[in-house]
Amino acid sequence: QASVGERFEEALCSKSDQAKRKVEQLREEADKLGEQVHQLRQTTREAEERLGEALAEYERIRDRLHQRSEEAKDLAATLDSEVEEFKCRASQAEEDLQKARQKLVEAGGVMTADAHHRILREQKEQLTAAVHELEGALEEQRKQREEVRARRGKNRMEWIEARRE
Repeated sequence: QASVGERFEEALCSKSDQAKRKVEQLREEADKLGEQVHQLRQTTREAEERLGEALAEYERIRDRLHQRSEEAKDLAATLDSEVEEFKCRASQAEEDLQKARQKLVEAGGVMTADAHHRILREQKEQLTAAVHELEGALEEQRKQREEVRARRGKNRMEWIEARRE
């Protein structure tokens, strides 16, 4: 039969061994948690770097879009003023035609029919040329607006792709 002291000593040793195992287990868990913290910090730094790069790319795309938008506005204003100029020229040609007709009426038919037809043909050619110039300018404006829209769509897709990366 073991004495009370021996049993106490055995229980104490058992508890001591359990405590040592528990301390070792806690150290291992602390090491694992320390490694996880290190990995999380590294992942966080990498994510912050990618975020910074994405924000910089976003700013570049936004600046380019703003610049292109300003260019499109300038182009539209230029084309609008050209359209107005063509309208004025067409109006002037119409006035000139009216004056030529009035002169014919006032002259009482002094002009030959060939001269009258020649004047009318010249006026018609001037009007036709002005109309063609106006149509060409409008078509060019339409194409440039489509190009701006296409660039905007492309820039938007580039930004979306950059965000996905």
